[in-house]
Amino acid sequence: MNRNLPQDTSRFVASGLRVDRITRIIVEQWPEIWQAAVDRQTKQLEHRRILILEAREQLRQRAS
Repeated sequence: MNRNLPQDTSRFVASGLRVDRITRIIVEQWPEIWQAAVDRQTKQLEHRRILILEAREQLRQRAS
């Protein structure tokens, strides 16, 4: 069982290095990530607003 300990440890170290790298990338690119999320949300809200206005106009036309 002790034979497998270095293998298991190296796997966890490699996994930890990947997590560290991903964390570093996220921290470095956070302003761009945040802006992309805000832009996407704004675009979705605008799209939703347009759909509501179009539906309202259709209801007005049917009521007339």
